[in-house]
Amino acid sequence: MRTQSALALDATAPASGRPIAVSPTRAARLIGIGRTKLYEALTSGELSSYRIGRRRLIRVVDLEAWLGAHAVKPADGDALPANAKAPARRSRYSP
Repeated sequence: MRTQSALALDATAPASGRPIAVSPTRAARLIGIGRTKLYEALTSGELSSYRIGRRRLIRVVDLEAWLGAHAVKPADGDALPANAKAPARRSRYSP
């Protein structure tokens, strides 16, 4: 059996029980951003949505493409060696 992420979707197989489109609230929750940031993307036209009656829906494939367009690629000097540990986070309360 294949394992897939919460966002993975085969648009040709809606009978699988997974949604083809989700509400903006659910879309924001799926990718871990706030609704305000998601609505900014919708308002700017960066992410498309559809209206059916009073309901606004975002296709999951469009959400995946939008998220993929924001992938961060490390610069040459930014990548850590495979055996290196990430720097420890400093508390804002410690000197």
